[in-house]
Amino acid sequence: MKSIFLLTIPLLVWSNYLVRIDNISKNDIMLLNSLGINTIENFGDATLALVSKKELVRVGQIKAHYEILDVEPMNNIYYIVSVEDKKTKEKIAEIGEILSVHDGLFLIKISDESKIVELNKLKTELKRIFFTPIVVKPKEYPTINVIRDTLIQQMVNIVSADTIITIVQRLQAFRTRYSTTDSAHACAQWIKNKFISYGFDSVYTETFSTSYAPNVIAIKKGVIYPGRNYVVGCGHYDCTSQTPTTFAPGADDNGSGTAGVLEAARALRNYQFKHSIRLIAFCGEEQGLLGSYYYAQRAYNMSDTILGAVNLDMFAYSTPNRDSLTIINDTTYINNLWLANYFSACADTYTMLKKKVWTGRRPQSDHASFSRFGYSAIQGRENLNVSNPYYHTTGDTIGGGFNALTMCYEGIKAAVATIASLAKPYVPTAIDERLSQTGELKIDIYPNILRNTPLKIDFYMPRTEKVYLSIINPLGQIIESQIINVSQSKITQININVNLRPGVYFVQLQERKNIIIQKIVVLP
Repeated sequence: MKSIFLLTIPLLVWSNYLVRIDNISKNDIMLLNSLGINTIENFGDATLALVSKKELVRVGQIKAHYEILDVEPMNNIYYIVSVEDKKTKEKIAEIGEILSVHDGLFLIKISDESKIVELNKLKTELKRIFFTPIVVKPKEYPTINVIRDTLIQQMVNIVSADTIITIVQRLQAFRTRYSTTDSAHACAQWIKNKFISYGFDSVYTETFSTSYAPNVIAIKKGVIYPGRNYVVGCGHYDCTSQTPTTFAPGADDNGSGTAGVLEAARALRNYQFKHSIRLIAFCGEEQGLLGSYYYAQRAYNMSDTILGAVNLDMFAYSTPNRDSLTIINDTTYINNLWLANYFSACADTYTMLKKKVWTGRRPQSDHASFSRFGYSAIQGRENLNVSNPYYHTTGDTIGGGFNALTMCYEGIKAAVATIASLAKPYVPTAIDERLSQTGELKIDIYPNILRNTPLKIDFYMPRTEKVYLSIINPLGQIIESQIINVSQSKITQININVNLRPGVYFVQLQERKNIIIQKIVVLP
């Protein structure tokens, strides 16, 4: 197709432009990036690019229709807005300037951040435009191979419908979790405390803006890969309504997803995995995926390897005969079909979940932030053919917007199974046993056969250090754990009185990157 250049302002006055390029392939995007042109967002089947005066000529090399939408975009705030009804469309025009309409989506420019709350009062899905390039790279998709694991089934069976409804009730009790409110900050602290109570290796909040409540992150370190190689389970805890700053219960959107993240933490807490797991409660989703974008961008910049991200958002509303979960394979940035199929296979293997894989462009939730940076990610959502009448209203409460506990319950079980399967449960074996390991840590564990006697551990350390002790049963469950402070430059003996049933156990000691595992036998 011959390129068409549309311009209504003098070209030489401005140095940078926001340009819409229509119907180009991912190969074309890679070509543009190689030419130094930053493609910053996909807009339906079109692409938005940040282009300088000199680069406009290069855009023509891909022989596609393009249009200049705005000038000096770095000084402005832009949103892609998805709306369903005519009245909402009319109100959008009153809030911001509509620059383009494409594939049922609106690209708008707003004058300042205060306009965002007005958008949040409407039944809209927002996506903030950022000016970093889309990451487009060839992907190698793993083969789907889910084999039933009794250990994973144990984790799945821990998930409780009663616990889920209790969590959602507590989230409702904050009255609003709108991202800028004190209540959202209080909710973040409550989520953090829940993660801490489940004994995760690291729990912290991540501030992405002084205007918003933070992300809350819990890390369970992998035994084999304890570093930046991990699986993500996530869901946003913020919500909105027509009165966002005073009353926004957000039971379905997204109390359901927040409950999923917390229930996954409870189900996985006493097990070990080869890869690390990060469970994340994001904030700022309703303002355009702000929290998840910040996290995914940092992960990409730090070269994190994310094996897959499972995002739970709005999956607790149904109508008769439409109580199925949609597994969204969002193809806006990359094809995530392998992960959608993996989730589906885990659901078939470990749960009674009714579900369907959906493929298409739907980047309006936190999974899109991961895919934008080249990471595989999916969303679990209620049936897309069902419109929740309580969406973004004060009626999104248990019994209103949240009316499908069984679907939510089975969906969380499927998410737990998927996360555990991707992270790979770790069970110590005789092959793993080591009395010592090269490095500075020297330890002797004795006796290895116990009968009403304490377990003794001798340490020699060239420095004062913390050592993490875990006693693990053959199923990989942590029976007891504690932190031992070892004194510097001398042998320190620790006596540990363990109250264990007769059987075989594994004692694991970890100091920095050193791990020592020894089998012990407890006699009757």
